[in-house]
Amino acid sequence: MLNHLKEVEITGWRGTEHEVAFVKRLFDWGTKLKEMTVNFHRSISEVKAKELYQIFQSFSRPGLCMKFYRIENCSKVLYAPKD
Repeated sequence: MLNHLKEVEITGWRGTEHEVAFVKRLFDWGTKLKEMTVNFHRSISEVKAKELYQIFQSFSRPGLCMKFYRIENCSKVLYAPKD
């Protein structure tokens, strides 16, 4: 259905059940999706950000570039989970 969709940016991501279901559908329908940018809501903790990051990784496929951002000290920073 979304076979021309190549780029998606999500802002204010909280990771609710409905949001996760919607993103799963985007991955299923957007077969030509090449770039996904996720801006976590400022209230998202490190633990929740890591959980949501892993959810996105489980939906991912080769050739898809994903970037995640969090708000830290009033600045938008690239997120990478701490192991």
